[in-house]
Amino acid sequence: MMSGATVSLTCSISLPIDVTDATGIRWNGPGVTPTPVNSITSGKKISSVLTFSGISTSQGGFYRCNFTLGGSISVNITVSVLDQVIFLPAVRPDVTIISLSWIPASGVPVTTYNISYSNTDKKCFDDNKAMSIENQTLNATLEELEEHTEYLVKVAVWYEGRVVGSNSIVVTTKPVAPSSSPSSVSVAGVTSSAITVMWRSVPCIHQNGDITGYLVQYGVMRSENKETMETSETEITLLSLTPETDYEISVAAVNTEGIGVSTNTSATTSAGS
Repeated sequence: MMSGATVSLTCSISLPIDVTDATGIRWNGPGVTPTPVNSITSGKKISSVLTFSGISTSQGGFYRCNFTLGGSISVNITVSVLDQVIFLPAVRPDVTIISLSWIPASGVPVTTYNISYSNTDKKCFDDNKAMSIENQTLNATLEELEEHTEYLVKVAVWYEGRVVGSNSIVVTTKPVAPSSSPSSVSVAGVTSSAITVMWRSVPCIHQNGDITGYLVQYGVMRSENKETMETSETEITLLSLTPETDYEISVAAVNTEGIGVSTNTSATTSAGS
């Protein structure tokens, strides 16, 4: 069991004769022992409950419940108390990597630490993974993660083939510029002096952060002179263009880390009236 938990030990003793008083039950054990609650469950059976509110590792160990009736009758109970895994401050997220370390659990001989991690936002993708390491190792590196993604990381402690406690932490990987371009770029409403450009945002998994807007560049085909416009929408109208002219247009998404990959298209203005 984990330190800090509420734990109750129950001692039941069957006697050869009826009794009317259960106050003779005594507990012996390590650390500070709380006051037991004794009761008679039937004429020949008595019980005692010892409750720990927020048990500590110092209270783990061997407990004996005794009742004296012309001789000593005892019940032995062993309590194993394990400290929570404590993460060290050196939890270092990178773009696709999280490095973490922790203070070893104490109270029982740990056999294995099991690390599981999953992103907390399933909207973009589903990424649940797990790994196990031996107790001599108190650090781990989680790799091949998604950029700018919040992960719930849990370290579980295994003892005697079962999980006896765990601790978790939420870590967000670093953002980078969008790694893909806006999709379905198209033109509409072409006139002699204007072109309307429309597109869809970068796929969620490639946004790598919150999209803050879009950068649109355009100019006469094969010309080095380009105009730049910014918008937070997925549509923009380019104005004051020259009739019957070929224009090349590029659209790129922008987040807090920079400008992403652009998508290119072209359009030709119509003749003037």
